[in-house]
Amino acid sequence: MSRVFVRTILGASIAIGILVAASPSNATVWKNYEDETKCMGASGGNMTNGTNLIVWDCDSHPDQSWTEAGVGGSYVQLEDNKNLSKCAGVSGGSVEELTPLIIWSCNGADDQAWEPVFDWQDGNGHNCYHFVNYNVELRTEQTYVLNPDYWVTDGTKIILERFYQWYNGEIAPFQYWCAY
Repeated sequence: MSRVFVRTILGASIAIGILVAASPSNATVWKNYEDETKCMGASGGNMTNGTNLIVWDCDSHPDQSWTEAGVGGSYVQLEDNKNLSKCAGVSGGSVEELTPLIIWSCNGADDQAWEPVFDWQDGNGHNCYHFVNYNVELRTEQTYVLNPDYWVTDGTKIILERFYQWYNGEIAPFQYWCAY
């Protein structure tokens, strides 16, 4: 067997192994319930610490795929499948409402712990949840969740906001995320 052929086979095997490792079978794309054409991802697909999490058109970009890694009890870290060492966290570990959510190195900090609370299935049969931040519950006894800032449009930052219902008792649909 020639060296070129062996290198080609070896190189292809490594490349396939990397692709498989980058797309775990338990990966989830989180679509916003208000507009399920919009997904949670990192701004520009950038995995640099401090990059804002945003909603944008679902387009199968790797940063829109997440793995839930258990961190104790019902809490999980949301690891970004573009780089599994990066997690969804709250900027500065803050417990203040309206704080942006960011990509940060997974470190087990309380601000990276989220409780996915099942609410219902959407019209397509996908489970929908709201995500409660452990850090806020622990320190303030408030319920703050993943929430697009104002509108579910491309580039909208995802922030930490109080879980609430509309004045008429209806749900706030943008506070819910459906697993695809």
